Amino acid sequence: MQVPLSEFRRGIVKLDTVDTQYGRTYLIRHLKYGALLMNRNLEKRLRRISPNPIDALFKLPEDWHAAVRGNWMYRVASPSYVDVPAGAVQGIVRNLGEFIEFGKWGNWVRVIQGATYVSVNTSVGLLNHPKVGEFTLGLHLWWGNDGYTAFHVTYYAGVLKCVNGLIMGYRASVRLLHARSSEAVLARIREAVGGVFRINAEAFIDELLRTPVDYDQLTQVKKRLGYDFMRLWEYYRGIHGENMLAFYQALSWFATHSGERASKYAVKAMAVKGA
Repeated sequence: MQVPLSEFRRGIVKLDTVDTQYGRTYLIRHLKYGALLMNRNLEKRLRRISPNPIDALFKLPEDWHAAVRGNWMYRVASPSYVDVPAGAVQGIVRNLGEFIEFGKWGNWVRVIQGATYVSVNTSVGLLNHPKVGEFTLGLHLWWGNDGYTAFHVTYYAGVLKCVNGLIMGYRASVRLLHARSSEAVLARIREAVGGVFRINAEAFIDELLRTPVDYDQLTQVKKRLGYDFMRLWEYYRGIHGENMLAFYQALSWFATHSGERASKYAVKAMAVKGA
């Protein structure tokens, strides 16, 4: 349900915080809509405007709107916001290859904290490398309509024998939700998704094998991800040597198998500029 922001603000009584399954979450007490929990990605967006999310709501233009579903307030957006259907996002990837599960990367549409999120994971080809064996070249697409998430497309080589991955590159935008038409948004997604076919995966793996590990980056990642990362690093170092292939193999377990924060951190740590 879309509500004019000017109308929504008039009904706000109080702001509390409560513990939920998603962690500490803001609770808006509203005269018309009752107790509304605030989507945590919406909270992140509002905090860019003001440390207090309610103060931020009152600083936004009156012609903006708030979006409410159930007991969640999940978005505030300008009149130019385009809410692209989840099915249209899925459809861009549907004919590229086979849908597969890869760790936590799967294929689904879910309503989480009031907003709709889409995950698409697909294989576009099965290849073989003499040092790592069979791997699948694929991509993972993540999309949300909370006004903050936008879409992320990640290319990867999924090494089959260890159910793990090598991240081939990273593209993301947090601004595309405010495009003027759904076709403009979908065209940008098609462009990013099409990048997987421009990747020479075997050459990429060869380059990682030749490149010594960056010990400064290794130290930073160790501090962030801790013992589990170092255990994986020691394992893959024993297979490949102290090179970037072993480093990426250890990181990619976190990308495809861990929680959202660690996954995003791992993907960005493996970002290949211009991929």
